[in-house]
Amino acid sequence: MFTHLFFQHSKRFIWLAAVFVLLSQSATGLPAAASGTGILRGSVSTSPTSDDLTAYGNFDWAIWGIANHGTSTTLYPDDNKSGGAGFIGILTDINPCGAPLRGIGQFPITPHTFSWTDGSVRTFATDVYAGLQHDALTTPGCGFSLTVPAFPIGRRLRVYVTTHQGVSRLTATLSDNSAVPYSDTSVPAGVNEPGLYTIDYASSEVFVAPVTLTVQWVMETPTDDYNNAAIYAVTLLDAQGITQVTIDQITDLVDAGELTRGQGNALTKKLTHAIDSINAHSFDTAKHQLQAFIHQVNDFISQGILSPEEGQPLIDAVNTVIDFLRV
Repeated sequence: MFTHLFFQHSKRFIWLAAVFVLLSQSATGLPAAASGTGILRGSVSTSPTSDDLTAYGNFDWAIWGIANHGTSTTLYPDDNKSGGAGFIGILTDINPCGAPLRGIGQFPITPHTFSWTDGSVRTFATDVYAGLQHDALTTPGCGFSLTVPAFPIGRRLRVYVTTHQGVSRLTATLSDNSAVPYSDTSVPAGVNEPGLYTIDYASSEVFVAPVTLTVQWVMETPTDDYNNAAIYAVTLLDAQGITQVTIDQITDLVDAGELTRGQGNALTKKLTHAIDSINAHSFDTAKHQLQAFIHQVNDFISQGILSPEEGQPLIDAVNTVIDFLRV
């Protein structure tokens, strides 16, 4: 009952957003032009994952192919973040091959597993298998797409996928054309090869009309029979969420003995204050606090307290947050 009501509201949100876009465009007869520069950049990890959707989806998350003992084929998420933004909604079935859908959470062999503590259907879950694919001998051109709102303040989308017996392509585009589209085919064309795409994005700095980010994952070049491009889960982080993940990484460095507790506290204190400043919309203050964090991490690297391999990811994450806080 709750899930049904949630998706009723999600559909109403999407419908109202679409009407707003059409009305905005109809005023001039043309799509609203971008003014300023958007953000759209991506990267991919091709290692198996066992991730906490709650940690990596502070703003929103969704997962597919887990209901009915992993046989669910609905394009609606089977579970999502309770109290989330509702930005991650219905998948679009890209299906020129005419293949039926198959839920693959029923198979405990896929390379991604998921846990969470804030689900709207199932509050807690640990090491859950998931996934949705097209079930046919060959599926060229088949896959899925997802559209989420974009704003001048940046966000990070993480997309968990696999490609099986073929080369699949991920593309990401902003509807205001304020940044060059991102495209990648680097997930190996093997057997259930995993990909975790990280997409940082923001619309034009001048908010003219509602803007969206659309991500597609499609089987492009089959290399053997029974090929498919599968999607598992999507998470959405805002600037505060990326900062909190960085705090968690510092805690891990303290637990591993790479930093003393005092050194860890000195770093996390700066990030905690930055989160407070972002929440208060004091972006300039937050940027100064984040720059102070970067300076201290660089000092730790130069002193040999942290290795470049340990410190640089922390710096990169915080630079992304600074980049997101543009307005």
